[in-house]
Amino acid sequence: MTSKSRLQTALEQRERYEHSFDVAGFFRASGDLPALVMHVPTKAEEIRSIMMAYKDAADLSSAAGGAAEEAKRDADLVQELKTINVLWHACRDADDPKRPAFEHPLWMRDNLDSDHLGTLLRLLEECRKHRGPLPWDVDEAQVTAVREGCV
Repeated sequence: MTSKSRLQTALEQRERYEHSFDVAGFFRASGDLPALVMHVPTKAEEIRSIMMAYKDAADLSSAAGGAAEEAKRDADLVQELKTINVLWHACRDADDPKRPAFEHPLWMRDNLDSDHLGTLLRLLEECRKHRGPLPWDVDEAQVTAVREGCV
């Protein structure tokens, strides 16, 4: 077995990028809501989310009666469950970002609606935007430069 490279060691020791969002206005809860911290899930967390989604689909499929096998493999259902599970990994407690913001993906499924989940997904993309090295905002000068290059 080879030893770890300096790069690998440095990457393992770095702090995980986190971005804080004020969600009080969106969730429209009475009283103050704490901020939500978001981080980009690791590939391992994404893979666990996929496995959790298939398990959830299998658990839910019994309600479909004779269509249980089709329900287990329903692409829309599995995609919705994947999204919830990925968001569960990404949404962190603002007071302790090592903890999930929600107790379980099932809680999210039972208590949040499609608009809430869609907003959380957009916040995750915003977190990616702030973390990443690529520009997200394109101005007229950049568009002109690309057009000139193509011509």
